[in-house]
Amino acid sequence: MDQDALEQADVAAVQPWKVVFYGLCVASCPSVRDPTVCFGDASRCMVHDYGTVEQYTEAGGSAFYFAVLPTISVMNRCIPTSGTAASRDPDKCVYPPCNNVTNPWMVCDERFPSLWLINSVADQFRCEVKYQHVEVDQLAPMRPSPLTDKLSSYMGAGQRLVDAILDARDVIIGYGLGLPVFLGLAWLLLLRFLAGVVVYLAIVCIGIALFALAFYLFAISGELAAVLDQLGSQLGGINSTLGSRCVNASSGDVRGDFGSGDVNGSGFPSDECATANALASAFAATAEQANQAAGALVRLVPTEVNELSNAAASENPMLYTISAWVALTVAVLYMVAMCLARKKIRIAVALIKEACGVLADQPAAMALPLAVLGAQLPLLIYLVVGLLFLGTAHLELAHFTTSSALTAHSTYSQALVINEDLPVTIDLGSYLSVQNGAYVYFLFGILWTMETVRNIGWTTLSGAFSDWYFFRRDAKLRSRAPLVQSLTRVVRYHLGTILFGSFLIALVQLVRILLELVDRQTKKLQETNAALKLAIKCVKCCLYCFEKSLKFITNYCYIYVALQGSSFCSACIKTFGLITSQPAQLALNTFVRVVLGLIQTAGITVFCTWICHAHLERLGNPEPMYPALITALAAYVIASSFALVFSCALDTLFVCAVRDKVEYKGAFMSDGLYSAFGFDKAERKADRSERKARRAERHQAKRAAAQSES
Repeated sequence: MDQDALEQADVAAVQPWKVVFYGLCVASCPSVRDPTVCFGDASRCMVHDYGTVEQYTEAGGSAFYFAVLPTISVMNRCIPTSGTAASRDPDKCVYPPCNNVTNPWMVCDERFPSLWLINSVADQFRCEVKYQHVEVDQLAPMRPSPLTDKLSSYMGAGQRLVDAILDARDVIIGYGLGLPVFLGLAWLLLLRFLAGVVVYLAIVCIGIALFALAFYLFAISGELAAVLDQLGSQLGGINSTLGSRCVNASSGDVRGDFGSGDVNGSGFPSDECATANALASAFAATAEQANQAAGALVRLVPTEVNELSNAAASENPMLYTISAWVALTVAVLYMVAMCLARKKIRIAVALIKEACGVLADQPAAMALPLAVLGAQLPLLIYLVVGLLFLGTAHLELAHFTTSSALTAHSTYSQALVINEDLPVTIDLGSYLSVQNGAYVYFLFGILWTMETVRNIGWTTLSGAFSDWYFFRRDAKLRSRAPLVQSLTRVVRYHLGTILFGSFLIALVQLVRILLELVDRQTKKLQETNAALKLAIKCVKCCLYCFEKSLKFITNYCYIYVALQGSSFCSACIKTFGLITSQPAQLALNTFVRVVLGLIQTAGITVFCTWICHAHLERLGNPEPMYPALITALAAYVIASSFALVFSCALDTLFVCAVRDKVEYKGAFMSDGLYSAFGFDKAERKADRSERKARRAERHQAKRAAAQSES
């Protein structure tokens, strides 16, 4: 391999996929797993060339080749892997040394009593320096082969990854699929009955975190220490002054303004001196406790972060002081806003309970995002394969502009002859422009298709949830298969609307990708031009915000499309009307939805990953990290699916409730939602009683009419 690569170095540097390697066809890939098999019979580690002497001599080969590394078959190619056969003893901790008297959980090693065995994840966190003993048996060729060694190391790492995943497949299925589904359902059940507790607790915790951040920034900037030192010095001065006055008052030398029953300065009684001294001491102790609390808060932050923060604060303390005041202002404004938004929070809690109710009634909706992901995965694979083909293709303008036999039903050899005879000269710039144009065209098509698939899923969920809101009490009008019927309506009536909105989002995404490419290609220029660097960063930030805003608006547009069958422009107008009429409630709903989604997604992913890694460590899996990462990915996908469905349900029910309030005066609301929107329950009960009385009167009238006819 190295010889072939060196002989074709010019090609390998520009187009490595065109390098041709000398190879042999074999019935099965050679695999030397045990190095000792070659000791008695070297032919077991040989691959013989079946060509003639002239053929393999001209190619620089020989009659046979040693295959001393295990190989695996990848796309009909025998790829070498690492030939290391290692035996490894369990890891042992060197520091801190073993002391099972003070720490009974330590298991000291028999050979080295100062070492102790690492048996769990907790032991890994307790140990700072570990000892590993590994024995390696392997075969290796005498002449070095850097390319083969590098390829075998990569393939060996990949094979270890695959083997570790296959060995832990049951654990991955349990903790990566089963446990996230269970935790997602448990989270929805918790919100169904304790939505208010969860929401208020999350709001309070965020407020505490903001105040803690401000406190930390004050501590890092040195402002807090300065204030506490100043307060301590003032209290110390007051204490010493009071002490000296009290001493003089006891000897009768000093008269003060304080006196027992005499405010004109008749004396300074000892009991008031003791009280003043006690207060001063208490103030000093409080200041010391506050200083200790600040130090404890700083110690909670990781050491690396503290070191970076202290270094930055020493260079520019004013920046940290300003940041601290900004954080404190944000924290105060946040708490004030949450206190003023009590009614809005109550509506959000009621909507959360309604969303959990619709998901309990339509559990199949949880699987729809997974189906959307299943439809997008082939598109991602097609994107990767297509980009690889485009990157390895030699595109020229003649491929698109000529009407030669290249575009007709000619053979490959005939096409090559015609291509050589074409009087077209394409320079490198034209070649690159054609290839870049093909990249952009292909990438935009994939982005548009993926966004269309995602929006079809969102609109389908919105249609099913809005149908549940208005017809859940009507057995005749209620859909028996809401998701299927909603998907049918979307594909039949609203596909053009979805394609248009997806086109806009895909266009912005394409511009962002192209800008990212420009940013990477101009890194060196940006180092010497600060204005260009700032301009690119600002444009990237604006495009990011624009894409998020566009997705936010189109999500509500598709809710109106599913609810009322509106066109895209009409749905956008209604969305802007919703934003202008309910800005505070819409913002609070979005805030609560994002917070709950982050708690759900991050909590489920981290918990499943941690418990999977701990379980594999206990089982003695040599590579627990790879299965844990696969588990994290699977848990994240499932948790994100639950969060997406919950978000769609919350937004759809809010739009339905607003329409119900405006047009039907809350006739379709549940009792909790009816009360949260400010309607009087007594009026609803009276209306229900009146409707029942009317139905009873109509029923009696029908019976009377029937009796009179008979």
